[in-house]
Amino acid sequence: PNYPQDATFFTEEERAFAIARMGPFAPNKEDKTFSPKIAKQTLLDPLFWVYAVSYFLMVNSLNAFSYFSPTIIANLGFAGYTAQLLTVPPNVFALVIILANCIHSDYSKERIRHALAGVSLVGSGYLILALVKNWIGRYVAVFLIACTNAAVMPFLAHRTATVSGSTATALATGVTIAISNC
Repeated sequence: PNYPQDATFFTEEERAFAIARMGPFAPNKEDKTFSPKIAKQTLLDPLFWVYAVSYFLMVNSLNAFSYFSPTIIANLGFAGYTAQLLTVPPNVFALVIILANCIHSDYSKERIRHALAGVSLVGSGYLILALVKNWIGRYVAVFLIACTNAAVMPFLAHRTATVSGSTATALATGVTIAISNC
């Protein structure tokens, strides 16, 4: 089903709960499939581009770290399989932080503070990595940088909650993700 209204497996109570949980800005069954007017408004909105550029920077930080974490750890003085194995603990730590941040963000329905907390955590990690010279401090920085998705996920959830209707939601999320994939 495309919408809770279409889901034949829901009871009326479950359907009402799902619709209420999606919030007032979520696409709904009554929306037009595509509105050129709303598409133009969405793409010309400066806020759209602020979100797109912000997401681009966050995702590229995430991807860069994913590719270069073994090299960063090797530069701490580790080599071979030891350097590869030392990439695991930061990612396990990040998994716990990401899940906790996303679950709390969903529970509190307050997304932007969770995204900013994640960005602060990652920014602190990059700052520590750049300034600290001993390998222990730098390895701690790797743990913080690994938490980039703690910012990315609530940010994207916040983005979808700042637009209304099917056309704006599709463009706001789809184009933002497409730009970040460049």
